[in-house]
Amino acid sequence: DFDQALSGTEAAKTDRSVKDDVYANLNPVQKVVRILADILVPLIPALVTTGLLMGVRGLLLELGMTMTDDVAALFTVLTDTAFGFLPVLIAYSATRKFGGNPIIGIVVGLMMVAPQLPNAYAVLGGTAEPLNVFGINVYGYQGSIFPAIIAGWLVARLEKWLRTWVPQIMDLIITPFLTLTITIAIILFVLGPVIQTIESVVINGLVSVIN
Repeated sequence: DFDQALSGTEAAKTDRSVKDDVYANLNPVQKVVRILADILVPLIPALVTTGLLMGVRGLLLELGMTMTDDVAALFTVLTDTAFGFLPVLIAYSATRKFGGNPIIGIVVGLMMVAPQLPNAYAVLGGTAEPLNVFGINVYGYQGSIFPAIIAGWLVARLEKWLRTWVPQIMDLIITPFLTLTITIAIILFVLGPVIQTIESVVINGLVSVIN
């Protein structure tokens, strides 16, 4: 059993070494595509399952099934949860990919879609108002992909950097605390305004073209 475990460990190391060699030979565009694939591919089973559940709901409705409010609410849980909390899944996968603590990634992802933050779709649709903190509009990141990837990258980088100078005896408390608070602050108060500016430029540009 020990020999088998040792053999498995060596095989895993060899596999990682081969992957590292392949990654080192990729050009920048290929590296970006590879990173995105490594982050998003593990999520496919959950998203496919959710899509199938949406199909089941649609089929039942087409067959004439009448759903009570309770049954409809249950189907909403089955079909909307994965997409509504997509940033949580992506932040977890990205943090794991970049070598950070996946649990911190999950917590950051949950904060990005916390119910206390106005829903991003509602804000963009004009049915909700964003929070205004320090003159900055803040709202949730429901359904977002790239902000969650950035969050996972920040968690991993901050965690590694903090461990270079935080005393080991305080690492268990100080490192997660600073990693989480700095990451969510950047996501809400720095990345948010940048995204809003880009959205504003794109929308104004489209309006100008239409006019």
